Parts: sequence; C-alpha cells; structure tokens
Amino acid sequence: MRNNNMGRSIAALAAVITVAGSGFLMAAPDPSYIPAGSVILGPAVLAPGASANYTFRVTFTGGQISNFPPETGATFTTIGGTYNSTTGVFTAGSGPKAKLSASFTQNGRTVTSSVIIAVRASS
Repeated sequence: MRNNNMGRSIAALAAVITVAGSGFLMAAPDPSYIPAGSVILGPAVLAPGASANYTFRVTFTGGQISNFPPETGATFTTIGGTYNSTTGVFTAGSGPKAKLSASFTQNGRTVTSSVIIAVRASS
C-alpha cells in the first residue's frame, strides 16, 4: 500500500520552493512580508530652516508595520530641504515648499510615498 502523506508533503514543499534557471533551489517570498502600502507622517508646515521628525511607515500584506527610521533599508530623496534618514529629522530650506519622498522594496514589490511641506514663517 502506498503512503499518500509523503506525496502531499512533497507537493507542499514544491509549492514553497521554486527552481531558478541556475538549477539552485530558492524559497518563495513569504507572502505576509510583501509591502502593501506606505505613508510619510510629519507636519504639513515648517518655518524656513526649521526641523521636524518625519516617519516613513510601510504596511505589509500580513498586517505588519515598519517605521523608517528606526528601521533601515528605505531610500529617501528631498527637494527644498535635507533629511537625515538615521534620526528622521527633516530641515526645511527657504521655501515656499519642500518635498520629501521615500521608497522601500522587499520581495519584488516597491512602495513609494511623498509629502509636500509648506515652508513659511509661522504667524
């Protein structure tokens, strides 16, 4: 009599492992760790030369959330200011607006967010 459990185990393993063109076996990405969305959190208005904390928040298909910083691996670009990706501090230029953008790639999917920051003297 044949043991069908072994056949099911091998089929399940084959569903998790894919064969790459090089002949090596590679594990498929964990579907719960695929980026699903992102947002940049921080003030909408800064005075010229002022600084504030901004966080790039990435959500994953499995419900997990990562914040950059303190997490690492995201890419940041700025127009009209500077951003320290280690501390999360954005410093506005002279205005009238600045832009902070961030992207993160994992398991073949990239999420990107941008925020426009009004740069004006406080009233």
